Amino acid sequence: EIGGLVLVARDVEWGVVQGEYAVDASGALHPDESLARLDGALLFTKHVEPWVRFAHDARVGVHVGEWGVHHHTPHAVALAWMRDCLTSWRRARFGWALWNLRGSFGVLDSDRKDVIYEPYKGHRLDRRMLDVLREDLST
Repeated sequence: EIGGLVLVARDVEWGVVQGEYAVDASGALHPDESLARLDGALLFTKHVEPWVRFAHDARVGVHVGEWGVHHHTPHAVALAWMRDCLTSWRRARFGWALWNLRGSFGVLDSDRKDVIYEPYKGHRLDRRMLDVLREDLST
């Protein structure tokens, strides 16, 4: 609590409260250091491995449906995150489906401001995103 103001930090997971945040003299929030080090390996351990164990124990497959990155996310960040996710899912032998092919999460007509689009059959193609998705399919 700061001067009667209560700051509540939330994780991207539904209803899960994150670790503590520090507030510096300028009012900036500083997250728990363990969250700042999220990388592909930690992504696998924290978010994918539990599903690998479940799939093994239950003898079922896992499909990651409707995933992607909204068009307001910087393109380089979106592509890096997508690569990390795809690498984890390939390692876990999970299937996946992009949220949409065309639209704010897709490779066509996403309206991302930081993408150089390629014309494709009357649409604007995000070739770099398509290449990231195709890399996963070719390995």
